[in-house]
Amino acid sequence: MRRMALLGGALLALTSIPAETVAQTVHGIVVDQTGLPLPGATLQLFNGSTLITSVTTGADGSFEIENTLVGDAVTVSLDGFEPALVPLGEAGRIVLQIAHATETTSGKHGV
Repeated sequence: MRRMALLGGALLALTSIPAETVAQTVHGIVVDQTGLPLPGATLQLFNGSTLITSVTTGADGSFEIENTLVGDAVTVSLDGFEPALVPLGEAGRIVLQIAHATETTSGKHGV
């Protein structure tokens, strides 16, 4: 009798486990190192090395990646900032660092 109760409890526990994990839409924001939102940043969702989709941040720096898309990493880029690569699970708040200045010269000297 005790075995039947244990077996019944085990079956009940197994039936309460979801059959599949439901993916959730990723809502996030891209900001600079001071916390200001960065509108117009380009996010690219990758699954391995395959590009799945690209989205652009809104005026408030926010973005959304639909749950129907399968991916594991996001790259983020915006002129004047260092690009970033983050795992999809950590894409809720992405901080871009200001790009390092590079010194270039062009044209003729002494003219």
